Amino acid sequence: MFPSLPDDPPHPETIGILLLLILTICTVSVIMRIVLRVKNPIRPFAKVVTLLLIGLLWIAVTIGARNFGQWNQLKQELIAYSIDVQDYTAKHGLINSQDKVDAFYSEHPAREFTFDNGAKKVYLVYLWWTKPNLVGIAWGSAHAAFDLDTMICIYSD
Repeated sequence: MFPSLPDDPPHPETIGILLLLILTICTVSVIMRIVLRVKNPIRPFAKVVTLLLIGLLWIAVTIGARNFGQWNQLKQELIAYSIDVQDYTAKHGLINSQDKVDAFYSEHPAREFTFDNGAKKVYLVYLWWTKPNLVGIAWGSAHAAFDLDTMICIYSD
């Protein structure tokens, strides 16, 4: 999903959803063939289902890898910044205007995070325009936010 960042293949969440959709269609087709009593109802779909399951395993490993190594360091930084945002909004209320954003950033500036290899730098930011208390990363003009338990991407622009 983040081709300009290290070690992250393109669009794993999107590909995963598409593979699950195809797997669902195959499952429904097999069930229909069983209901209609077709001989060898699974055979036409066996290779497709095997390839889909391999693809889903690859995606699970890719997303799971975001919980280790340098991605885990980023996750811990995001959690810490999220706590800062929650504390700030508890004291000052919801951040919903540019003036409040400026006040927040004067107290809690965006944090810089550099991956180990030093090739890519991102900034931890508060994505106040998307959802309250949602923190994410920014690089260039792009933003992304992750579920902080699973590191599945829940927002990107």
